[in-house]
Amino acid sequence: MSDQLSSLYSAEGDRAFSEMPLWQEEKVALHMPGHVSNNFFSDDDCKYLIGIDTTELSLSDNLHDPKSTVLEIQQWIQSLYGSGLSRILTTGSTTGIQVMLSASLSERSHLLLDRRCHMSAAYAVSLIGCRYSFIQDIHFSNETKSTQIRPEDIPICDDTVIERDVLDLPKQIEKCLDYYKDISDVLITSPDYFGRCEPIRQIAEVVHRFGCRLLVDEAHGAHFVFGDSEFPEPAIRCGADMVVQSAHKTLPALTMASLLHVSEEAIKTDRVNPRRLNTMLRIYETSSPSFIIAASLQMALKRMDYHGREQFALSAKRIRDFRDRLATLPGVDIMPDTQGKLGDPMRVCVSFSKAGINASEVALELERKGFVVEMHSPIYLLMLFNIFRTEEELNRLFSEIKGIVLRFQEAENLNPDDFSRAEDIISSFYARPLERAMHIREAVFSDIKTKTCVLEDSVGRVSAAMILLYPPGIPFIWPGEILSKKTVGQMLFLIDRGFAFDGIEDNCIQVLDNTKSNA
Repeated sequence: MSDQLSSLYSAEGDRAFSEMPLWQEEKVALHMPGHVSNNFFSDDDCKYLIGIDTTELSLSDNLHDPKSTVLEIQQWIQSLYGSGLSRILTTGSTTGIQVMLSASLSERSHLLLDRRCHMSAAYAVSLIGCRYSFIQDIHFSNETKSTQIRPEDIPICDDTVIERDVLDLPKQIEKCLDYYKDISDVLITSPDYFGRCEPIRQIAEVVHRFGCRLLVDEAHGAHFVFGDSEFPEPAIRCGADMVVQSAHKTLPALTMASLLHVSEEAIKTDRVNPRRLNTMLRIYETSSPSFIIAASLQMALKRMDYHGREQFALSAKRIRDFRDRLATLPGVDIMPDTQGKLGDPMRVCVSFSKAGINASEVALELERKGFVVEMHSPIYLLMLFNIFRTEEELNRLFSEIKGIVLRFQEAENLNPDDFSRAEDIISSFYARPLERAMHIREAVFSDIKTKTCVLEDSVGRVSAAMILLYPPGIPFIWPGEILSKKTVGQMLFLIDRGFAFDGIEDNCIQVLDNTKSNA
C-alpha cells in the first residue's frame, strides 16, 4: 500500500508541494513563520507532532472544553503573558479576531476602529452587522454636531496626506468617543505589519474612561513578552481587554498557531464574558482543532521561556546594527516610524524611492542571491528577522543590498517623484474615509447582483469586493463604499507602476449592479 501511495504522490504530471521553488535550495528566510522550516523543529520533534495528531479522546483532552492537560497548558500561558484567560487557537488570528469581535459586539453595538484594520475585522463586522465608524472620520469632519458624520461633512482634499506619526491616536480616539455617544468597543491594530506600535496604555485609559472595551489585534506581537526594554510591552499588560496574537508569525510555531487573551480586569468587571467567548470559539473555529498546531505552540513558548529572552536581545542588537548600516547607503531610507521606542526591533522596512529604484526588483535580486523577504512592492521591501539569523548572514545580506543599490544607481532609474506620489496615495487611502453607500453586511450578503466592471468605468459604482494589497491584507476599499473618480484614478496610477491589488483582476472590479451615485 505504501508503494502505491508513493507512486500516486509522484505520478507524472502531478505537482507536489515539495516542488515549490522555496524548497529547491537552501535560502535565508526573512519572512514568517518564525520556525523557518527546519531551523527549529528536529526530526524527533516532527515525529512527536505527527504522533499526537488525534481527535478528542479521554486521553487527549479537548481544546474547546479543556479539563486536564490543555487546561494546565492554557493556565501556564496565562501566567506567562499576564492574562486572566488565554485560549489556544489553531486556525489563526483571522479566527481570533472574529471570535474577539463577536464575543463583544451585537447588531446594536457601535464599533470604533482604525482604517488600517485587517480584512478579517472588516468581514467580522459584516457577519455581526454592528454599526462601525473609523477613527479617521473625525479628522476630516467639521465641528458641527449631529447624530453621525455624513459624507458631505467630510472634505476630500487633493493634497492632504495624514501621516501616522502626526496623529495623536489617544486624542483622536478621545475625540471620537466624545462625539459618538454610543461607541461600545474600540479596535486597534498594534503592532501593524511594519512593526509600528500604538501607545496602548494611554489608549486603554481613554477607552475605559468612556466605559468602552479595548480590543487589540496584536497578531504581529506575540514575541514581545520575551523582549527586553527595546521591545514594546505586550498589549494585555497595558490595559487591553482582549488581545489576539499570531504566534506563528514571530515565534517558532506552526502556521495558524495563535492566542486569544482576556485581561483579568475585563473578567472581573464583566466587560468580557468567558462563556460567551467560548461559545464564539465553537462557532468560528473548526470542531476538530489541531493538536499538532497546539503542541507546536506550547513547544515554542516553553523553549522561548527557557532561553528566548537572551536570543531576542542578541538578535535585536544585530538587527539594529544592520539597520544603521543600511541607513548609510545612498538613496536608501529606513521607514522612519518603524524605529524608536514604539517599534518592533525584529523588522526592517527599506525604501529605495529617493534613488528611483523599484524595491520589488531589489527583492527579486536578493532572492537570486538566496535571501527571501517577507513582502515587497515598488516602494519598499519588508524583512522579518527571527532569532535564527546569524551575524554572518546579516553581513552577507548587507553586502548584497549594497551591491544591488550601487549597481542600480548606475542604470537609468524611475522617477523618484512617482514613488513619492505612490506613497502619498497609499497613505491617503488609509487616512481618509470613503463615502459609504451601505453597510458592509448589505454589500456582502444582500441579494443585489454583482457585475464585472472595467476599472476606468467604475466611477460612482459601489464596490462589491474588498480592495487591498496582500500582504498585508489591509483594505483600501470596503464593500459598500463608493468608487469616486479620484479613488479610481489613484488605483490606476498605482497599477501602472507595478502594484497588484487583490480584488482587481485584468483591470476589472466587482461592483453592485444597479447602484450608482454621483461620486
